[in-house]
Amino acid sequence: MPWSSQSQRRMMWLGSTRRRDALRRTLIDILQRRRQSLRRWRAYARHQAKYPAVAR
Repeated sequence: MPWSSQSQRRMMWLGSTRRRDALRRTLIDILQRRRQSLRRWRAYARHQAKYPAVAR
């Protein structure tokens, strides 16, 4: 039956594209979170350098 194989192929293609989209979204999310944490850590280090007594 050619129709069933075609539908299965389409389903597999849809699943692969959806998985790729989810992977890309998670990668972007991780990169953005790491950038945010880096910015926060830099601000915290600057704050420590400015106010060493308050940090401790």
